[in-house]
Amino acid sequence: MIFSNKIRLLKTYPVIVLGFTSVITQIVSMREFQSVLYGNELVYGLIFTVWMTLTALGVIFGKYLSDNKKIISLITAFQFIIAFLPFLTIYFLRYLRFTLFDFGVALNIIEILYYSIIILSPFCIISGILFTLFSSHLATEGFKLSKSYYYETLGSIIGGIIISLLLLFVFNRFHILILLFILNLSSIISFSQSERAVETIHKKNPVIVLSIILIISSCVLFTFNFDFQSKKYLFNKQKIIESKDTPYGNIVVTKTSEQYNFFLDGIILFSTGNFVDAEESVHYAMSQTDTHKNILLISGGICGLTNEILKYNCSEIDYMEIDPELIRLGIKYTNSDFADKVNVINEDARLYIKKTKKSYDCVIMFLPEPSTAQLNRFYTLEFFRELKSKMTKSSVLTLSLPLTENYVSKEAADLNSSVYLTLKSIFKNVIIIPGGKNYYIVSDKALSYDIGNLIDSRGIENKYVNKYYYDESSTKQRADNIIKSLNSEAKINRDFKPIAYYLHILYLLSYSKINLYLLLTILILPFLIILSRLKPLGIGLFTGGFTAIGAELIILFSFQFIFGNVYYMLSTIITVFMAGIAFGVNSFKKFDNLRKFIASQLLMTIYITVLPVFILFIKQISEYYFASVVIFMILTFIGASFIGIQYSSATGNIRTDLILRKKITHSSSAIVSMAYSADLFGSALGALLISSFLLPWIGIINLGIMLGSMNLMSAIIIIISTKNKQ
Repeated sequence: MIFSNKIRLLKTYPVIVLGFTSVITQIVSMREFQSVLYGNELVYGLIFTVWMTLTALGVIFGKYLSDNKKIISLITAFQFIIAFLPFLTIYFLRYLRFTLFDFGVALNIIEILYYSIIILSPFCIISGILFTLFSSHLATEGFKLSKSYYYETLGSIIGGIIISLLLLFVFNRFHILILLFILNLSSIISFSQSERAVETIHKKNPVIVLSIILIISSCVLFTFNFDFQSKKYLFNKQKIIESKDTPYGNIVVTKTSEQYNFFLDGIILFSTGNFVDAEESVHYAMSQTDTHKNILLISGGICGLTNEILKYNCSEIDYMEIDPELIRLGIKYTNSDFADKVNVINEDARLYIKKTKKSYDCVIMFLPEPSTAQLNRFYTLEFFRELKSKMTKSSVLTLSLPLTENYVSKEAADLNSSVYLTLKSIFKNVIIIPGGKNYYIVSDKALSYDIGNLIDSRGIENKYVNKYYYDESSTKQRADNIIKSLNSEAKINRDFKPIAYYLHILYLLSYSKINLYLLLTILILPFLIILSRLKPLGIGLFTGGFTAIGAELIILFSFQFIFGNVYYMLSTIITVFMAGIAFGVNSFKKFDNLRKFIASQLLMTIYITVLPVFILFIKQISEYYFASVVIFMILTFIGASFIGIQYSSATGNIRTDLILRKKITHSSSAIVSMAYSADLFGSALGALLISSFLLPWIGIINLGIMLGSMNLMSAIIIIISTKNKQ
């Protein structure tokens, strides 16, 4: 069937909007889940797994609806539903958090699993159904099956670009979702107009009229601050003073009585008036050294640490805080002293340390424990080595981990052991002082537990850390107990083998008495059942999806390890990945589909195996930032293009369908649902296993080899199966 360009645009525009809506809803939802659940990579992997699994189920459900004679009405109905769902998803994500669960209590991984299923099921399932319906409908009108995948990916590319360059900086989350609502209503109008044009119907269409009325009415919603109002569900009995989205997360300032509380993505950073943390974080280290000329403070300045450091009459404090908005709010709501001696630097600390020519007499790290890959970067062998090169011979470093003196579980001991041994491999002396946390004091010079007298001899006046508060013999005994609990066989924490954050996941799971290996086994089992029911080409698509998410995670993690905070580049990397898929779908049209599929899988084998080698090369040339980023983008594009080629060739003709399914079928919806769901199921399993277990445990080099082996085996299975059928 030949359409005019106008009708073709009207028909494909709704598929583009579906991709646009899906990627923006996913980005906004993940940021929101991060704020509500205080997530680490296990949580992110679990939510991505839920997202892609539910979408795959929707794709399969769509197969049973696509043969319905009223497919046009079904598409329109589901379009109306999905227009409302992004808004409702975020609203109920906030509302149900403390409706279903106790306030102030962190959810265990099982609770996160069913909570995310409840929240994400409507949108993911409906979007999956719509994809299959659109694919089937376009196929009946002369479009290739792979075109729906291409146009949805095109929408994702546009969505990724717009949200990264505009939406997150201009609008709050609910205003973004209102814009999505309007866009989906325009999609309904476009789809209805395309059907009218084909059928040459000229009577008034009530669907179009209703959509126009809703678009006009929705403009009123911009006058309401749904974002601010719905956040009240998350901060019970606290007055929200300010809420600000930045490229680094969501900052919320609340007030209880006369105390201000600062939250980043739902995690409490600090509360004003907490003098104990500020004094312990500074004086345990600074009392150990006689020189206080140049001090490096990594985070924490706005919660009083600069005030404590200035007691030593230092010449200059370089205070690192990557988010300038946090500084602005800190100055506004705290009594932090940012005098002339305090040099505020809004830059990633690792990048700064790598390029600075300064040497420091004391380095104070006021960072959370290595609960994520982003935070883990500040607890690795490579970072401590870089840091030491910018410290004087008598310089002292301090950092902290959660307190473990009363009961040291195996998981807590393993985490502390990894960090302790990593520090010991770089510095001569490491002592642990138990206070509100386990404070690590590190130096090449001799260190002392006699903090009280050291403070007193310098004439420093503190409320808590002084000779009356601090008992040397008791502290030394408690510290010895912690040292004795450490495991001398623990692994060193490294950039590309981030074992500490994996150990932190085990540490958190131990609170809920959940065994990670048992949990993963239970979660993996359904995917293994699905995999066992697939024919060879389906196995190839499953493996391709698993590998694709693996390549994306390797690139994202590596970019983060090398260049620092990945938030600025996250949307760009995802957009380039989608562009690669779109290129692959639309390329090599003249080649035989089955051979094209096998060739792409063999090329993916080579690509994913050598990807870690390229990343190690990028690390060596990382000082050339622009060139390094360009290489990252090229690697991302190449890997994604293989996935696009695989999908287009898998849906290309009946020959591939013979291998994909047990029975011969000419149903376009059956081919689409099997191909797309196999890809999504593979991606879902990859998101779960790679982010939470494989990458930190075996490292990126071994992970690349493992993924390459999987693709090679899958290609061999397809080749053997093809020869047997012939």
